[in-house]
Amino acid sequence: MPNKRLNQLTLYAFVAFITLMEAFLTHGGTLRFLAENASALGLPPETLKARSLTLAALDALAGAGALLATLALSRFVRFVWLRRGRLLTILGLTAYAGFQFWSLTVQLPPAARPAAAAAALLYLALGGLAGYLGA
Repeated sequence: MPNKRLNQLTLYAFVAFITLMEAFLTHGGTLRFLAENASALGLPPETLKARSLTLAALDALAGAGALLATLALSRFVRFVWLRRGRLLTILGLTAYAGFQFWSLTVQLPPAARPAAAAAALLYLALGGLAGYLGA
């Protein structure tokens, strides 16, 4: 396996793992304890529910794309699916970052903004890396 392909496989497997785990564990946990999390953030529960569902959907989109790219690189599915998986991954990660940036300027209180900015920058960097390695 060439070095570039191994790097792609490692990146997409990592992205699939962290995005799917965040979708189910982090955002699922937020929805499970919605009232407590809403009061801690100072947001109405309806706003936090919509925010968590949106972020979970974007995480699932990026995770599904990364999982598809990982399967294509591992030759479990046809290699033609790599392009589609890469596109879904980049789209999901950059949309997640964009939503986080929008959310920290419009929705979130000042105390929660640094964590949202860090998550947005991380996802933007991962999306850029996925695009760079995929080229």
